[in-house]
Amino acid sequence: MSWGTKETYMYFRTYDLDAENQGKACIWPASKFRGIDPVSTFKTNIYFESTIGKAKVDIVAISHANGKHKELCEALAIALNSDKNTLMVFADTDNGIQGTTGTGTHDFTSVKLGVGIYQVEITYAT
Repeated sequence: MSWGTKETYMYFRTYDLDAENQGKACIWPASKFRGIDPVSTFKTNIYFESTIGKAKVDIVAISHANGKHKELCEALAIALNSDKNTLMVFADTDNGIQGTTGTGTHDFTSVKLGVGIYQVEITYAT
C-alpha cells in the first residue's frame, strides 16, 4: 500500500451456521483482483491475490440467481473501478440482503442488476 494513493477495498462476508457458529470475512484492495470465472449458471468464483503472497489466490465463490454471471461481472466491475477511495460492501450474507446492509459504501448495483446473491463462500490460499 502506498500512502496517498487512492484505493477501493472490496468486502465480502459469509456466515456459515456450522458447529462453531462462525463465518469468514475479508477485505481485499481492488488492485489485488485477479479474475472471475463462471463455475456454473448459478455460481461464480472471484479471485484476489492471496493475503499470504503473490503466488497464490484467495477465492470468493458467489452463488447467485440462475444465469446472472454477466450481471455479477457488471456489478463487480463498477465496484472495483470506484474512485471513491472507500470500502465497498459487495456481499455480506450475515446481514440479510446482500450488498445493501452493513457499513461502508454498499454495492447497490448488484441488487439493481438483479444478481440475486444468496451465498458467499471464502477459501483462503494455504
